[in-house]
Amino acid sequence: MTEIDNEAIAMMRSVLELRAVTEMVQRRIPSRSVGTDPARIVEAVVDASGTLSELTIRPRWQEQIRPTALGKTVLAAITAAYQDQLRTLAALPGRFTPPTVTDDEARAALAASVTDAEAGLDFGPHVNLNEAAEHYLRLAQGKTAAPEPTASAGPVTVTVQSGRVVDVTIDPAWAASVPVFSICAAVKQAATSPPTTTGEADDLLFAVLSTMTQLKREV
Repeated sequence: MTEIDNEAIAMMRSVLELRAVTEMVQRRIPSRSVGTDPARIVEAVVDASGTLSELTIRPRWQEQIRPTALGKTVLAAITAAYQDQLRTLAALPGRFTPPTVTDDEARAALAASVTDAEAGLDFGPHVNLNEAAEHYLRLAQGKTAAPEPTASAGPVTVTVQSGRVVDVTIDPAWAASVPVFSICAAVKQAATSPPTTTGEADDLLFAVLSTMTQLKREV
């Protein structure tokens, strides 16, 4: 049985507390948040998970902006929807009390991980719990950058970070030649079908850290 030291227990406690905060935040996030760009050309709707669920572009959008600016305009509307989500979250009544995790609970979680790791030695590499706990703590402290997967739907490319759209690129020649419903469909497809990333990063940690950081900036 691998020995678990106090430093690893403290690190795991931080991880478990962040996960608990994530779950509390997710329960308070509104199911539908709406945003528009400053010119009100594009309207975006995101759900509680931050996923783009609806996108609308004015049919005569080319009278107001150049096709080269459409990607940034779509991104502005999606960003505004995230900001609306965060404002609503911050304005909810009730005191937010972060949960606490005891050393015994952290020790039990680590012990279970050790048992699973040792039981699976024949099927993969052994997991060093101290190193894993240190890695997760670095993630929690923002010392390791979140992955930035990108997905393409034809001439549309979307970058997603921490479960949120952070960049949208739309081929201007294509956008100028197709109806708006085709553009909306391509953006939604790319935004909701990002490639799966691999590694030790915990998406829940990234999600809550992103939300809490945005709350500090926007509220």
